[in-house]
Amino acid sequence: MQQFMSLLVEYGVNLGVAALILIGGWLLALIISSAVRAALGRTQWDNQLAARMGVSPTVNVENIAGQIMFWIVMLFVIMTVFNFLNLPAVTGPINRLLDEVFAFIPNILAAGGLLLLAWLIATALRFLITKALGMTGLDDTMTNQLGMTQAGQKPMSEVLANIVYWFVFLLFLGPVLNALGMQGLLGPVEGMVNDLLGALPNILKAALIFLIGWFVARIIRQIVTSFLAAVGADNLGERVGLSAATGGQSLSNVIGTVVYSIVLIVVVISALDALQIAAIS
Repeated sequence: MQQFMSLLVEYGVNLGVAALILIGGWLLALIISSAVRAALGRTQWDNQLAARMGVSPTVNVENIAGQIMFWIVMLFVIMTVFNFLNLPAVTGPINRLLDEVFAFIPNILAAGGLLLLAWLIATALRFLITKALGMTGLDDTMTNQLGMTQAGQKPMSEVLANIVYWFVFLLFLGPVLNALGMQGLLGPVEGMVNDLLGALPNILKAALIFLIGWFVARIIRQIVTSFLAAVGADNLGERVGLSAATGGQSLSNVIGTVVYSIVLIVVVISALDALQIAAIS
């Protein structure tokens, strides 16, 4: 009887200590969770990162981060309680799970570091492209000539900068997947990136041909229009009633636009040929 009472008292003391550990750990988890929410509440980088990841603005990132930290701390507290109560049947599977999680943390940190580097490079390139095109005046020229002046449409510099921005992330996608050990996805992604890089010289060549050809077509249109207007072609068009049929446009403008379109068609064919796509060529 005395031995039974001793065991009962010992077990009761252990339960009491375990309860104190649980309560103390719960309070510690609340404090850490509140500290995380308060720290994130003083900054905007978490909301900016969430917005770039497509998270709705209505989602409270600070509360989510605080809850995650709360349950991480509570998991360690519960493990401590079970170990103190000497319950290996419960702690064994959890310990194995935690071992796997901790073993994967270096992979997550490496992938996070690569993503951070990609974001820094992509952001810097996007800023430089936007500023460079804006300072040289090419932004306004290309935006106006391509008809991107309606309300809500982004300027050409921003479109090009965003293309470069996401292209940088695409280049870093393979190393990120490799750092995470996702070999099943790594092969197809590397193949896609290699194909894209292999086609990049042809894409740049085609873009250069189109850009130069577009400028040449505009110059030819201006020359033809000015020449026809100078020799009196517009007066001839008005005498035969062509202005009414063309919506008020002069004969010189109509012929200049036709010549511009013909030159541009030739340029587009040359640009497509530079891409070396069998289905098009």
